[in-house]
Amino acid sequence: LFVQIIGFTSEEGLEKGRKSLLKSLILHKYGIDDAWVDALSDQQVDEAVIHILECDTYEALKDRLGEKEK
Repeated sequence: LFVQIIGFTSEEGLEKGRKSLLKSLILHKYGIDDAWVDALSDQQVDEAVIHILECDTYEALKDRLGEKEK
């Protein structure tokens, strides 16, 4: 009910929460606060959370996700 009152569906809230988590992981691992995450699809966010463990740099993470688009 509260979610409906403020105008968000639970799916929108979940998407925002996952993006917020990814932003936090990027900030802690790479020291970078960037709006790039906001442009990612749900699938890309999920992939980024997995690949952040393997990528030593922020650019490597972005490149890794970019490979999926080609």
